[in-house]
Amino acid sequence: MLASLSNLDHHMNRSWAMTSGFYFSARAVIGFALVALFSLLHGCNTPSCSAQGSREIKVTVTSDAKQQEVPAIISVSEGWSKWRGAKGDAHVEELPAAWSKPERLWRFPLDSNGVGGVALSQEIVVVSSRDIQDRSDLFIALDAQTGVELFRHQYPSALTLDYGNSPRTTPLILENQIITLGAGGELTTLDLESGKPIWSKHLVKDLGGKMPAWGYSASPIVYEDTLIVQAGGPNSALVGLNLETGEVLWRSSGRQAAYSSPILMERNGIQQLLGCDDKSYGAWSAKDGKRLWELKLPIDRDFNVPSPLIVNDKLFIVSENNGSLLYELPEDSEDTNGPDQKLKLVAQSDALSHDANSPVTVGSFIASVHEGLVLLDPNKELETVDQWNDPSLHSYASIIVDDERMLVTCIDGTVILLTITDGKIKELGRMQCEESKGDLLAHSAFDQGVLIVRGPLWVDAYRW
Repeated sequence: MLASLSNLDHHMNRSWAMTSGFYFSARAVIGFALVALFSLLHGCNTPSCSAQGSREIKVTVTSDAKQQEVPAIISVSEGWSKWRGAKGDAHVEELPAAWSKPERLWRFPLDSNGVGGVALSQEIVVVSSRDIQDRSDLFIALDAQTGVELFRHQYPSALTLDYGNSPRTTPLILENQIITLGAGGELTTLDLESGKPIWSKHLVKDLGGKMPAWGYSASPIVYEDTLIVQAGGPNSALVGLNLETGEVLWRSSGRQAAYSSPILMERNGIQQLLGCDDKSYGAWSAKDGKRLWELKLPIDRDFNVPSPLIVNDKLFIVSENNGSLLYELPEDSEDTNGPDQKLKLVAQSDALSHDANSPVTVGSFIASVHEGLVLLDPNKELETVDQWNDPSLHSYASIIVDDERMLVTCIDGTVILLTITDGKIKELGRMQCEESKGDLLAHSAFDQGVLIVRGPLWVDAYRW
């Protein structure tokens, strides 16, 4: 049932948590030394403070950081370079095998809470925020080893949205660019080294899009030399842009964007985006935006926030009003007649029916949070294998996984490491992030033993 107006605030507060490699080298050390020299000469903490007046940024450094077949999900680059990691499925190579309390490497203060996920790759952490007056978007690049600010991208963005005006999307880090997208539709590519804008487009003003009621939330995605955004206009539902110049390469017609970030995959020889608009799920050709198939759920009352998941060549969906659904994927091809394709329902479960938490696969199971951590078996018609209850898992949580374990960052700042043994969830250990007053609504990031957590007014780096 559609949430009543009296309950909408509760549901949408959770819905905003939707939308998100550690490589240490001599460059990080040299960069830190240059920042320190700059500070001594100019009495300033960051390279960007000349544009910020007398504003002082204090980074808390707590230790010395050290270097540490079925559809094929396509990786843009290594590390946690985009929403839910390199492949968009929250999988990492290896989580800690046993619990030991991680050391906090550094903490960087932020002016506002935010819901956009953190990106890290190539020695850089990128986090989004708003300025203290709530008049501008901020995307801040930090040295991953030290937490020192490298540069920031700031632009005016006058918004009055429910649940805050901060960017909802996760930045995208490429080999020499950073892609950012604000809730109002401001799309920018930045030079990775200098932070200077290369080109920018506005999804509404320049591309003919229509902003969703609560802001743009679908994170940008790259296929070869094409940057793909979900502008959500009647004639620009999806838009492909030249990555280097911003030139429009193609547009596809369709509906307004939803709040879910798509994933890029290859199936039957076709590179495609798997995602949803505000009325349906579907797949689109990555080369020209052609719709390959469409799926409308039985109850048309969902926000479409959680990202879809591919499990054993099947489509798995979590929704608030339709529960969990497992579908056979169609035999798509370049000649597919999009909306006419029919998907067969394989299984359904009401054990997971959350409006915001994106599911993951761990081992042979599906896991997500809904009034506890729920484990489903896709090979047994989504049978509930285990449900692990904890006071911290009452609402939003972001999950990072390897083949056996889960690292869960909870809304209250609790971080829990769990393992799956014989279909049972077992806790290995936990910690509480310091000064966690306020909800943690941004997806965490992890790579090579380092966890990045975006808190209410800070971003932390922890190392195992």
